Amino acid sequence: MKKLFSIGVLTLVILTSCQNSNEDTAVNNQELANKATELVKAGSKGQESKLGPNDAFIQCHDSYYSPMGNSCVWVDGHLFNVVWNTMMGQGSEPPYKVYDSYPVSHCGC
Repeated sequence: MKKLFSIGVLTLVILTSCQNSNEDTAVNNQELANKATELVKAGSKGQESKLGPNDAFIQCHDSYYSPMGNSCVWVDGHLFNVVWNTMMGQGSEPPYKVYDSYPVSHCGC
């Protein structure tokens, strides 16, 4: 009975550590995706990125003047596709761009 209880506790500890590892990976992916999006936003405004050259770089991008497009961005060795779409503002608000980024294994512009 003691052995069975010990095995159960060990299994629970292993499963919990695996779950925490997956959560850490998801948080890290989101942070990297946010960096990719910020880099594209800065590029579309003609600004320099605050990220260092070894942190991230834009591999290619569609014209920033296009109402919708995509960009391929490397961040910390991971490839992200950043897409944007121009939304119409309500009333007298000007149009604005909405960005989304997600990890990919290959990307092209």
